[in-house]
Amino acid sequence: MVEPYRVPVECPLECIWRESPPSWLEKHEGFMITMVGLIGGGLGGLLAYFMRSRCTKIKCCGTVCVREPLTVQEIKVIDSTTAAPAP
Repeated sequence: MVEPYRVPVECPLECIWRESPPSWLEKHEGFMITMVGLIGGGLGGLLAYFMRSRCTKIKCCGTVCVREPLTVQEIKVIDSTTAAPAP
């Protein structure tokens, strides 16, 4: 009896996936990295905005922060010490 023609496996991962399919996280890891980056960047930008804000009371997502904002002179000192020297 003649055996039917079998297509050769080109990628070794195909053999592994037949036995145990990848989990949801393995299939969508690029999406998850993108989402974590977007959320982290958004929170970082929001916190930087709050730091430079002149408001004394900030409410965001159920959280309240009452603070004393930096004076203009203190902000200038911080900016001058963190700025890179000119080449």
